[in-house]
Amino acid sequence: ESRRPQQPRPDPAPQPAPAPPADQPVWAGITGQLTLGLKKVVYSPTFTASDIAGTVRIGPAAMSLENLRAVLGDGGGLKVDGGLDFDAQKPAQPYALRADVALTNVDPGPIFRSLDPAKPAPVEGRFDLTTRVVGQAAEPAGLAEAALGDVKLTSRGGTLRALGVKVNAAAENTSKLAAVAGIIGSIAGSGTTVKYADRVRAAADVSKQLGAIQFDQLNVVLERDERNNFAIKDLTLISPLVRMVGTGQITYQPGVSVWRQPLLVNLQLGAREQLAENLRTLKLLGESSDPLGYAPLIEQLRFDGSVQAIGVSQLQNLLNRALTN
Repeated sequence: ESRRPQQPRPDPAPQPAPAPPADQPVWAGITGQLTLGLKKVVYSPTFTASDIAGTVRIGPAAMSLENLRAVLGDGGGLKVDGGLDFDAQKPAQPYALRADVALTNVDPGPIFRSLDPAKPAPVEGRFDLTTRVVGQAAEPAGLAEAALGDVKLTSRGGTLRALGVKVNAAAENTSKLAAVAGIIGSIAGSGTTVKYADRVRAAADVSKQLGAIQFDQLNVVLERDERNNFAIKDLTLISPLVRMVGTGQITYQPGVSVWRQPLLVNLQLGAREQLAENLRTLKLLGESSDPLGYAPLIEQLRFDGSVQAIGVSQLQNLLNRALTN
């Protein structure tokens, strides 16, 4: 009598790990210490970190990250100290995050270029950033949006293209046309034509000067509120030609990158040297100057859009009106 060979029984499907009880953290049952020593980590083609060192301590109700240090791919540095606590007496939001983060000598240019490779980065240079992050949430995944904290960003030199006028080539042509108009006006004895030519030339030069500002100092202070909006408490830029001081807000939108969230900034701009001369030709500058020689623009500037794509329509309209008046 022939017997059919018995077929092997399939292995039972793996069962998901049971969720920890609500009164215990997600790391329940795990305690100890982990010392990090990683030579290199590749997060993406544009972001790598090396020489990663630090200590992770895990206890029954808390995890801590002590003296985490790393060298970033662009030559910058990262340091993090903080921890995640669990309090079963706060069932609505048992997880509490606290962390001090410091970035040094970091260039944000690659980040902006990865967001939109077709556009130049709105700001380039080396920056230091410090922030203290605190927050509470029902689950660890919710801490990214629940975390609050101040951010201080400083740079001692770079290029700002955020006011970038998109007419650099057109501005050169406009300057040439203005020069021709000035010559014709001089020959014809028309003072009006000469003055208009001077205004067009000045507007073209202002477009170039504000399109790429070589700054000596840039400071930004951000504060995140309970609605996850970032209040821009201070924005200060100093360059040989321009001084800008202002405040504003980045309005939080769920699921939208902070780079694309709605931006509103009000700035008072002061100018000196060649930029001041051009703005005076356009009758856009006040008569008085501060102790450093910067004269204020006749009206406050308002910028909108987002950090990735700053709207400069008011500045453009201001120049347009100066040409037609």
